[in-house]
Amino acid sequence: VKHEQGIPFELKIPSAKTLQALEEADNRIGETISYEEFMKESEAHAKTLQN
Repeated sequence: VKHEQGIPFELKIPSAKTLQALEEADNRIGETISYEEFMKESEAHAKTLQN
């Protein structure tokens, strides 16, 4: 930070939607998915993009 005389990237204020999502995550509100399920879904989605 000292070398750059400030923060070396643009700071952005989170939107209301982002703040709500963070609060829901903190309170464990909403859908949950295991890592394995996430990977399965991600791989299936990636295959649809290749076709």
